[in-house]
Amino acid sequence: MSTVQKNEEGSLSLEPATWETAILFLDCEGYCKGLNNGSIIFLDKLTGGLYSKHLSELGSQDFNILKALRPENQAVLMEHLQKCQGEDNIVKSILQFQSPQGGYRHLEVISFPGCQKDNYFLSLVHDLNYLYSLNAMLVRLEELNLVGKIAGSVAHEVRNPLTVVRGHLQLLTWDKALANVNERLETMIMEIDRAVEILNELLYMSRPRKPRMERENINTILNNLYQLLNAEALVNLHEVVYELEEVPDVMLDKKKFRQVVLNLVNNGLQAMEEHGKVIIRTYSKDGKVYFSVKDHGKGIPPEILQKLGTPFLTTKTNGTGLGLAACYNIIAEHKAKMEVETGPEETTFTVIFNAAD
Repeated sequence: MSTVQKNEEGSLSLEPATWETAILFLDCEGYCKGLNNGSIIFLDKLTGGLYSKHLSELGSQDFNILKALRPENQAVLMEHLQKCQGEDNIVKSILQFQSPQGGYRHLEVISFPGCQKDNYFLSLVHDLNYLYSLNAMLVRLEELNLVGKIAGSVAHEVRNPLTVVRGHLQLLTWDKALANVNERLETMIMEIDRAVEILNELLYMSRPRKPRMERENINTILNNLYQLLNAEALVNLHEVVYELEEVPDVMLDKKKFRQVVLNLVNNGLQAMEEHGKVIIRTYSKDGKVYFSVKDHGKGIPPEILQKLGTPFLTTKTNGTGLGLAACYNIIAEHKAKMEVETGPEETTFTVIFNAAD
């Protein structure tokens, strides 16, 4: 079982671009020399390690990058090199290369034909994949923001007619002539109350406001969230189980804590492929209040475990990589900490609060 924890600081930063800037000299036929370390990394990743093999076999002789590239990539780079012939001005190109692993990388190649040495001109190569993925993520976030606003409006509009229907059903329960169907009417009222409670939670989450720390009991908040969490679990063919012990109050922002709960539970539900249980537990010890969410998924890979909480880091196909990042930031605001235990069959996220004075 692997364990990782982050303290109250919870400082986060974006991951840097995966490729360093390559600085090298090229000629119009694709030969290159005078490389920096970034260029060696660039050529190795672009050619699937052929450049390192070339160095070990032929030493530092001029290396022709065109001969090491896939045919479709050769044409892309050749077009850039042709633009450099007879030019004195800066030549810039955005190139999309297919890597040996099958993925695509966007690279900006900047060449200075006027800055030559033995017919080789200075060139810089920047990895743009990080910026492209960041731009795509921002577009996705804007979509999610719009969906959130629409969801809040829809929830408000749906809640009003449900309230009217509930009122009429309540009147029918008072009609003695309908005493034989009272049980069915009560069931309908109960289900409407459940739907309204879920809509109220959606509305509560959609209303922006400044953080507000208040004395709250975690169990009370969790009990109010049960209908919403259980509905989400049923959609995913899973189950939410509560194991709540009596705990002291803590100082927290109720809305933000709800966000942490929803994110952690949603991650747990999505981590399990077959029917499984997400276990929510609370307990207290040594002046601390513990809140944990345990799933029975396949666990978190070691290379991801150490980077948990990094924005835009995700293993989900349609994930934003911001859920856990938001959780860590909220936990840091509360001067709490998060511990993560993971193995091949389960993962547990535990949030540890200081009990209120």
